[in-house]
Amino acid sequence: MTIQSARRSLVTAPLILLLVAGSTLAAPIAAVASATSSSRTTLVEKGYSDVDVIRSYYFCSSTSCKADKASAEKKSASAIQDLVYAAGTLTPTSSPKNERMVVAKFDADVLALQKVIEVYTSQTNATQIAQNTGTLYYETANIYSDLYLLSSEITKTTPQFSTWSIGPEAVLYAMQVDTQALNAKSSTVALDVATNADLLQDSRALIADADGPNKAFNELIIEFAKNQENVSTAENAVFERKTPAITDKELKADIALLGTQFENIAKQQKALTKK
Repeated sequence: MTIQSARRSLVTAPLILLLVAGSTLAAPIAAVASATSSSRTTLVEKGYSDVDVIRSYYFCSSTSCKADKASAEKKSASAIQDLVYAAGTLTPTSSPKNERMVVAKFDADVLALQKVIEVYTSQTNATQIAQNTGTLYYETANIYSDLYLLSSEITKTTPQFSTWSIGPEAVLYAMQVDTQALNAKSSTVALDVATNADLLQDSRALIADADGPNKAFNELIIEFAKNQENVSTAENAVFERKTPAITDKELKADIALLGTQFENIAKQQKALTKK
């Protein structure tokens, strides 16, 4: 099996996406409505709408949003500041013990989103713009998942996989897109190195996402992400004429394993979404 054919199995695996770029992310009303009245609940409720406003601006596809781009930009800038405020208010040390892990992830995801938004409008390089767009795509989705888990902790209700999985699904989709770029005939060594750097970032995000309600699924995405880290690191060593930590045979085997792991994730995702 060649490296290219092994990669294709990842590109074509039937990932069940519950989220598409440009879609809005409605708050899971049942979870929020049952929350006890508190400042934390208020911040969570506002966070859902803030994420929606940001996505509506950066992934504008409707006629109405295109007609009112300037207003949408101002609303988006206000929304990210709302999230930054929420992250500054919701800290692990100031949160109940059961909420600290998800609060820490929420804070990290908001910081990542803030950073990518700061550089997004100033970038002119097509590769950097594509990378930032991907990060915007999955970090907004990750924040939505963080808010949902936090709401579940506040209400002491069991989170549903289908609602939580919006975040990791977005990261997995970004990884499919990046892998497709590696397969493109127009790709160059420089682009491949940049794309593998993206995949390393995606992998770290996916590992952080392994906090969902299904332990087996969490383990699957961790294994996949760690293998992707090994593959991307080894490939870039080859591209940069360095000696990789693994042999060519091991690299091809790891790439082939990526396809198998991704298919297993898609199957597990499909089964859990039906529950």
